[in-house]
Amino acid sequence: MKTEKWLIAPHRITSEGEGLMDFLLVKRFPGADWERMPDEIRGYQHEEGVEAEIEVEVSRLPDPPADGSSLQFTCTRVVRRGSS
Repeated sequence: MKTEKWLIAPHRITSEGEGLMDFLLVKRFPGADWERMPDEIRGYQHEEGVEAEIEVEVSRLPDPPADGSSLQFTCTRVVRRGSS
């Protein structure tokens, strides 16, 4: 298990895969590129139009689903929120 600090973009993006899906855009610190976040961030409620910096605990699932991620993401703290 490790803790990371992420920047959450103020707006979701819609992308096609198996149908249309909405994704959060996250930037992992330090200096990473924006990436789509297909998984839920437990304990984090996104507010459309508001950028947020959060601390995320990343842990491995003991029995991951066959069609999903082996990682679980949990927001442990909202460092700051601000409108973009």
